[in-house]
Amino acid sequence: MFARFNHRQVPTDQLDDILQIYRDKVAPDRLAQKGNKGAYVFVDRNAGKIIGVSLWETEADMNAAQLPTDVDNATGSKATVETYEVVVAGE
Repeated sequence: MFARFNHRQVPTDQLDDILQIYRDKVAPDRLAQKGNKGAYVFVDRNAGKIIGVSLWETEADMNAAQLPTDVDNATGSKATVETYEVVVAGE
């Protein structure tokens, strides 16, 4: 399994609007892609930090998945993206 992390700083007064984009567009698109095993968004409202995490069955599935641009367009900035192999998983 593989994971992609998207780190983003957002002005705190835009958080609710940005999180709605994740709910309405990014997560459904992500979950519909081949090999996706889940998508999560973590938020620190006080600091205006958002971390999006998507899990993938294979590295090829993860690499084939297009990065969402909806939040980039709304914020005018790109997220920092990191990818990892998942070596321990629990239910």
